[in-house]
Amino acid sequence: LEGEAGALETPIGFTPTPGSLDTDGLDLSDEDLRVCLEVDPREWADEITQIHDWFTLFGESLPTVLWTEFDALKARLGLA
Repeated sequence: LEGEAGALETPIGFTPTPGSLDTDGLDLSDEDLRVCLEVDPREWADEITQIHDWFTLFGESLPTVLWTEFDALKARLGLA
């Protein structure tokens, strides 16, 4: 946050590194945390379909910039 914690750049943006999160008091293994923070483009394929369907509900009223960001996300995920 605000450049004060470690982060990894991923296709969907920056995600925190496991060591940058305070997990004290949580029943969460290192492996579970790793899985939670993982960005798998194959899993995002379903999300992309749902985002597209949601955007189309707005028709012409959806700002063009959102379609531009959507297309860039697909490209970063290798789904374009």
